[in-house]
Amino acid sequence: MATLNETMWSWKDYASQQDPDGMAARVIDIMSEENAIVEDMYVMPGNKDYGLLTSQNATEPTVSIRGVNGTVTGTKGAFKQLEAHCALFTALGQIDKELYNAATDKNGFRANANKPFFNAMPKRIANELFYGSKANDAQSFDGLSQFYKSTTTDEFGEYVALAGGTGTDNRSIWLIDWGEDSCCGTYPKNTVAGLQHTPYPETLVDMPDGSKWPALQDLWEWRVGVAVRDYRKVYRIANISKAALKSINTTNDTAPNLFDLMIDALTWVNPSPRARFYGDRNIMSAFTKQAFNKSNNLVSMEEIYGKKRVPSFMGVPIRRCDALDTDESLVS
Repeated sequence: MATLNETMWSWKDYASQQDPDGMAARVIDIMSEENAIVEDMYVMPGNKDYGLLTSQNATEPTVSIRGVNGTVTGTKGAFKQLEAHCALFTALGQIDKELYNAATDKNGFRANANKPFFNAMPKRIANELFYGSKANDAQSFDGLSQFYKSTTTDEFGEYVALAGGTGTDNRSIWLIDWGEDSCCGTYPKNTVAGLQHTPYPETLVDMPDGSKWPALQDLWEWRVGVAVRDYRKVYRIANISKAALKSINTTNDTAPNLFDLMIDALTWVNPSPRARFYGDRNIMSAFTKQAFNKSNNLVSMEEIYGKKRVPSFMGVPIRRCDALDTDESLVS
């Protein structure tokens, strides 16, 4: 008889989320992360099965000054097409029907079993939005780092700044001005945006050895990609040394001036009200420390989406994104 592996629920898992009265316990997800980019992203439907095909100005027409009785030569602008691909993020939850039947609070038990997917899905999507690469995974899409990867890249390179880090513990701050004509999320045509949940009734699950076991299954799906329709609406501050950030307020403070770098980003992007800064918890902590060390009124706390207050720099909210809490290679 086949043995169920660690992806399947056991009696131990069942017991760990039951209150003494047999009701489903309120589960606190200590693995929970914040990935605000998924919440902030402007999303529009694609026009292709795989995502979004759009056009962008490549060159402008020539404008000349004509004198009286002078002539003018006909010119035109040129366009290029951009393809934004989408990925289908999926996860499948399975619980043995015996555990489900044994639960006093059956709906609560099943809900608790599926609660981790609410964190796992945005976490994976946020990671792909920044670091996804079709070259590494043909089923994924190119994230923002594939475009803003060097200061010498055509067009995009002007919107990459270097913060002085030289090691391998680098972080980035991103400024993204979300919008239909700037930078947006997308999903394939004839599909639905956001997280989709399909609960399945009891079924028999096939095992590799041909045996079966009775289970209830929950399928989770999210179709999404990112389209940079105007490269001037995204700015990356790269090479921010994590070690240097930790040195703030010490006798050997080598941290870059985040305020100066963020002012540069705002100047280049000329943001709309939908713009957001993104950084990991190291960036958020360092920004707050530097703010306390300066006497200025550029930093404030703003209410966002009518439910919470977040730090804001020159009117642009700063959002925590734990997907950025990863060591980045040096950008040049």
